[in-house]
Amino acid sequence: MFKTIVLAIDLEEEATWTKALAQAVKMAEGGELHLLAVVPDFGFSVVGQ
Repeated sequence: MFKTIVLAIDLEEEATWTKALAQAVKMAEGGELHLLAVVPDFGFSVVGQ
């Protein structure tokens, strides 16, 4: 259905992406599916305060 799909997931919260992943796999059939995993905080602020 689509050529390329990017799906952002948080590996620590499986309930937030299980349905989305299944749907993305169906929608990307014959195309590409890219997963973007959220990286946990390593103790520093990425955004200035």
